[in-house]
Amino acid sequence: MAVTEASELNLSIDEATILEVAAADGTGEFTIMRPYGKAWGADHELVKRLETQGFMKFKCDGRVPQTRDYLRTSSITASGRAAAVRVPDAAAP
Repeated sequence: MAVTEASELNLSIDEATILEVAAADGTGEFTIMRPYGKAWGADHELVKRLETQGFMKFKCDGRVPQTRDYLRTSSITASGRAAAVRVPDAAAP
């Protein structure tokens, strides 16, 4: 039954892993860092997709103190926590 529920969510393994990481974090946050002059990585697109689906919510962005690197932080929502519970062991190797 859990596999059926997970497939109904239509989440990729990477998206499910991000939700699990955020749910396991005490603050419920997932932070992405981007070096100055470089493009955002794949995690950025995955998090934006999760935000669009309502599983995460944008919190803040800015620069890392003492560097020119960028940070972007999103928080998991209640529906994101529920989805993380329904996806069986996405972060398992």
